[in-house]
Amino acid sequence: MFRLEDGSYEFWQKTNMPELIETDYFLQQKLDYIHNNPVRKQYVFQPDQWIWSSAGYYENEEEGKIKIDPLDI
Repeated sequence: MFRLEDGSYEFWQKTNMPELIETDYFLQQKLDYIHNNPVRKQYVFQPDQWIWSSAGYYENEEEGKIKIDPLDI
């Protein structure tokens, strides 16, 4: 929850604006950010160790808890 100047709260911070993924570079940047979050929080040492992450699929083509259809990539 984000507190506004008038004392009320909002669930979404107004600065979190969605951006359209239009390039491979931008997609890779977002995937890296998502995959590295558990590492930054020191939950795991490597992104593919996080059981709920798709990092293992992208790194080693290993199926994890999240099923990925290669046709959707």
